[in-house]
Amino acid sequence: VPRSGRGGREFESPLSDKTIIMSEEEKKSPSRLPALPQEIKEERAKRQILEDEKKLKEEQENSPKWFAMRATYRCEQDMKEQLEQANKDFTCFLPLVLADRIVKGRKKRVWVPAVSSLIFVRGVKSKIQEFKAKHPRLQYLCNFTGKDTRTPIVVPDQQMADFIKLYEGGNYEITDDPEIINSIKPGQKVRVVEGPFINLTGTFQRMKGKRSKQFIIKIDQIACITTTEISPHMVEMIEN
Repeated sequence: VPRSGRGGREFESPLSDKTIIMSEEEKKSPSRLPALPQEIKEERAKRQILEDEKKLKEEQENSPKWFAMRATYRCEQDMKEQLEQANKDFTCFLPLVLADRIVKGRKKRVWVPAVSSLIFVRGVKSKIQEFKAKHPRLQYLCNFTGKDTRTPIVVPDQQMADFIKLYEGGNYEITDDPEIINSIKPGQKVRVVEGPFINLTGTFQRMKGKRSKQFIIKIDQIACITTTEISPHMVEMIEN
């Protein structure tokens, strides 16, 4: 805000109580305006950082993600169908395995969830929240990030894509056994360089109860999928 003063014009910065005084010579030469004080520059930089962080957070909230979720026992398939009917932007993945079941007194091979109650849902969180409000049989699987604080488990897109590709390739094993999952230690990451599973990333190690090493894709503490179709000569080490 300009105001008159002795020996020149004064300007008050909206970000500082300090006044910038211009001489008569500087008034005649606009190109020779004095530089902004350092504290004003720093304040503007801080504001820009806060605005950028806010914008990034909004973009992240509005972008679709893979959420690990839990459906009521034996309602997994029904919940998957309801999700896909409710919103065309939802993508669901329900891993299944063939198992022997008694149906009407006869033994049959039927498809059942590989991990009881587990279903993966990709969508914008706010839209999933709207669906959950009407369907209490669907809940997030969460990690405890602090006392009384739970955070929904989000699976990275690439990891989920690799998990699904390995699943669709057949000849796999899926387990949610905590003892087995906890036995999988953080190991050297590898990338498949040949064969039908090329470009998949995971670890190559021996699991509890197995004689030989296997290729493993582990999703948090929820589940892991393994296969023996990928041998050591088919992978290369990558940086962790």
